[in-house]
Amino acid sequence: APTMMGSNKTAIKAKRSIKNFLSEALVFETTTRTAMNIIRKTITVAKINHNTNSKPPI
Repeated sequence: APTMMGSNKTAIKAKRSIKNFLSEALVFETTTRTAMNIIRKTITVAKINHNTNSKPPI
C-alpha cells in the first residue's frame, strides 16, 4: 500500500507540472501572437505614413 501511495503522489505531481507547463506555454503563445500582431500593425501604419509622406505635393 505505501508504494501505491508513493506512485500516486508522483502521478499527481506530474499532472500538476504538466498543467503548469501547458498554461505557461499558452500564455507564452498568446503573448507572442499579440506581440506579432502589434508589430504587424506598426509596420502597416509605418508603410501608410511613408506612402502619404513620399507623395509629391500637387
